[in-house]
Amino acid sequence: MKETEEVLIDTNILIYAYDNSEGQKHKKAKEIVEKVWKKGGGVLTIQNLAKFVFVVTRKVKNPIPISEVRKVVEGITRSSKWKIIDRNLGTFLKGIKIYEDFHVPFWDAQISSVLFENGIRKVVTEDTHFKKVPWLEVINPFI
Repeated sequence: MKETEEVLIDTNILIYAYDNSEGQKHKKAKEIVEKVWKKGGGVLTIQNLAKFVFVVTRKVKNPIPISEVRKVVEGITRSSKWKIIDRNLGTFLKGIKIYEDFHVPFWDAQISSVLFENGIRKVVTEDTHFKKVPWLEVINPFI
């Protein structure tokens, strides 16, 4: 990832960065997120942020208090180092077409549509579904 290149940091990376029960994945994801905090280029959708809040407060081994998670999310949304993007009706409809054409999970298709609309072509994730979307380059930091 170049210094200022815009890259989606998928939800799983964000979760691992803040979930200290994940060992090596935590360490690597934390490095990625810290790099964004320092140099910029990180992109998230509101969908990514929503899933992050839900998972780290309820689904991880050591849940994080919602007050701490809210501060993280507020920090991200206020920072010039992160770009927050989301869909509109047209993007949503394009996401349905991506879902139909490339057989990716619905929510990944929605994110893919938002990325396309915003000219983002790289995703940092361990999720292999994004590889089915022809215009996306998937970077798995764990392999």
